[in-house]
Formats: sequence, C-alpha cells, structure tokens
Amino acid sequence: MFDSLNLSKTYQFLLVSLAFLMPLSVSIANLVIVLIVFMWLVSGDYKNKFKIIFGSKLLISSIIFYLIHVLGLIWTEDISWGLHMLHKMWYFILLFPILFTIVDKNYIRYYLFAFL
Repeated sequence: MFDSLNLSKTYQFLLVSLAFLMPLSVSIANLVIVLIVFMWLVSGDYKNKFKIIFGSKLLISSIIFYLIHVLGLIWTEDISWGLHMLHKMWYFILLFPILFTIVDKNYIRYYLFAFL
C-alpha cells in the first residue's frame, strides 16, 4: 500500500518526534502514538510483522506479562481498579510490539538526542 522506503522514513520521523514530545506534552505525544499505530495497521505485511513479534522472546514475555494481569482479574475484589490498571498497561500489548517492528537501530542516537 505504501512505498516501504517512504514509510520507513516516516516512521523514523514520527519516532524522533515522539521522543522529543514525550517530556514536553503527553497529549501531543499520544497523538503521535495514534498516528504511528494507524500507519502500522494500514501498511500491511502482517505476516512479516507477526513473524518478527513472535520471534522475539522479549515481546513474547511482555505479552505474557499483560495476559497474566488479565488472568489476575479473576481473583480481584475490585474489578474496576483491575480494569483501570489493565488500561494503564496497554502499551505492553499494543505499542511495545509495534515499536519493536519499526525502530531502526541506525536511528537510536537520534531518538536519544531528541528525548534529551
């Protein structure tokens, strides 16, 4: 659907922007995150993306970590608080795997400099 070279450059621009905006404005950073997730969803190539996700022990462990919290809702006395905590941890199940598939190791110094 998208040209992979332009898509990669766009992802890197958005990630550097996200790193810069995180300490400044949570609401604008959240908007960038929504844009990244939307682009990831409409860009296709899901077979390769899920191959990367399920090939990583780190991502598998983060997904299992989140699912254990979901399972823990069975034993909670305060379901609303448990659901609130699950909502706060959404990045383990959604954002972390997406970022893992689009981060380019050549741009890590730019992410760090933008954040600092």
